[in-house]
Amino acid sequence: MGDIIRGDINQEWPHAGYVVAGDFVFLSYCVGNIGDTVEAQVHGALDHMEAKLAKVDLTLRDVVKLDVLLRDAWNIPIMEKVFKERFKGAYPARKTIQTNFAHAGGPQGLHVQIDGIAYRGKNP
Repeated sequence: MGDIIRGDINQEWPHAGYVVAGDFVFLSYCVGNIGDTVEAQVHGALDHMEAKLAKVDLTLRDVVKLDVLLRDAWNIPIMEKVFKERFKGAYPARKTIQTNFAHAGGPQGLHVQIDGIAYRGKNP
């Protein structure tokens, strides 16, 4: 299977930003534009994800599964609008969960976090 590669290690919150294991890349804690609108935060999280994917020569097109955490599930239509723009029909499987974030920004801070799995094999 080869070595497992861990990147974007965060010692303060002990986790890896991404883990490459075989043909799969596991992406965690993708966030961005914290404190901005929900739409801007979804874009920011996907920008963050794209930056991690670029480190292993992948793009959003290689993402096969997403777990989306939202502070308010009523913002799903906003998230879906952004996904239509960014994934352009090559949609990954998805699960969306409402959660409270324990984040320094409080209720006005973090509204979106996205975790995902990308595939490094052949993508037709």
